[in-house]
Amino acid sequence: MAKYLKTNSFWRLEKKYHNASPVWRSICSIRDYMKVAVCWSVGSGHDIKIWCDPWVPSLPGFRVEGLDHARALVFRVSDLIYHDSKRWKEELIRYCFPLYEADAILRIQLTLDDAPDKLLWLKTSSGAFTTKSAYTVVPQAEPSSSSSNKANLDFNWKNLWKLRGISPRVQLFFMACYDEIHSIKKYSCPIY
Repeated sequence: MAKYLKTNSFWRLEKKYHNASPVWRSICSIRDYMKVAVCWSVGSGHDIKIWCDPWVPSLPGFRVEGLDHARALVFRVSDLIYHDSKRWKEELIRYCFPLYEADAILRIQLTLDDAPDKLLWLKTSSGAFTTKSAYTVVPQAEPSSSSSNKANLDFNWKNLWKLRGISPRVQLFFMACYDEIHSIKKYSCPIY
């Protein structure tokens, strides 16, 4: 990933597929689906860009719109925090955001120590990313061509996920193969 993320964050990287490997193209293709399941947990605020990062959990898409004049005043969430007292700059927030956004920001609890900002995966209770939880995001956003296939419902996927010692990549590979086989059967390929 270092080849593609020299100056950008994974979440802000433009889609450039001309020289990308097949693996990188696949990762980027599901990134938009994954965006709906990530939100920053505010620590120091230094790593969070106010206008483009998801960081306000009670707002749709976790993003703020702000008022027009605010974009020239504040850039990072750290600009909205008194770091010596670990409090929000309430006056500045109310000046830069509509009332409902300001109230949502002020409801975010700040840490008392200077903890780093942390990107949370909202599809797990721990906030940690798992391959299994990521797979659940894509079908919710766009069903696969074989999801309506009756045979696909017969396989017990829970047993696959419970197997010990198998890499999550291998599990996803099995699922992709299974979906592909049933997709081919659905369209009555002469081989089957």
